[in-house]
Amino acid sequence: MVFNKGDICEGKNYWKNTESALAVLHSRSRTLIDDESTTHPFSYLNLASFKLNQQGDLIERKVWVKPKIRKCEFKEHFRVNRNTFSFIVNELHPHLCKTTTTMREPISVVKRVAVALHYLASHEEYRVVSSLFGIGKSTTNLIVYEFINAVNDILLPKYVKFPLSEENLNKCSRDFKTILGFTQCADGCHIPISAPKDQAISYYNYKGWYSIVLFAVVECRYRFIYTSVGLPSKNNDSYILQNSFLKAILESNLFDKCYKELGSSLVPLCLMGDSAVPLTRHLLKTYPKNLELSEV
Repeated sequence: MVFNKGDICEGKNYWKNTESALAVLHSRSRTLIDDESTTHPFSYLNLASFKLNQQGDLIERKVWVKPKIRKCEFKEHFRVNRNTFSFIVNELHPHLCKTTTTMREPISVVKRVAVALHYLASHEEYRVVSSLFGIGKSTTNLIVYEFINAVNDILLPKYVKFPLSEENLNKCSRDFKTILGFTQCADGCHIPISAPKDQAISYYNYKGWYSIVLFAVVECRYRFIYTSVGLPSKNNDSYILQNSFLKAILESNLFDKCYKELGSSLVPLCLMGDSAVPLTRHLLKTYPKNLELSEV
């Protein structure tokens, strides 16, 4: 709740003559977002309170405000820095912005992005996130749902793209080799989910919990250039690869056009995966673990 000082002073007599007036009025601790600027969006309001003394005079108490959170704290909460946060807001603003009506003013895009990123970064319950941002639980659920759909529909096809030209593929390969010593790599990871009602056993992984598989290719700066997500965790990387668009890319002549001369041989470009992926012309795998070998 927010009061102007003049409003409080003008209502002084009312407070004096009201026996049932509230002795202490305070706002609970919550995170506030400044909609005017996404470069300084967060501050914390700890306590704002007013009380009546014995004579019935309204006494204004001081308000303690925490300074803008530091860069490391910001990234802990949202897993991105302020510049990336602003970038996401600007990219998704046309798709997340709601219309102001005579009934209410909508939640800003800045706050919507903050709610969604905090939920995805913290794995906290909707109840906890809604309390932190001062909104309803169902509203939090809807904000996260709309944010994820916007990312999938707008950002994913725009920025997660496999280099399908010789020039881009060669550049990606050179950068990868310069920084990490080898070309691009592919692997998968498990994303935890609640057990589905149908075919739950298909989503039960070897680690002992339910999940879906994300199979991805990353470039040298750990940025995704290909993703395939959603298949049950019972399937291994080899099966997922065989049923993905990446297989068609590897079987095309694109990788054959990008080669390197090693002696008298022309070695085509390839990806590197772990021991679970199949060994093909354009996909290398590590040696399977041999328990009979001695440790180095």
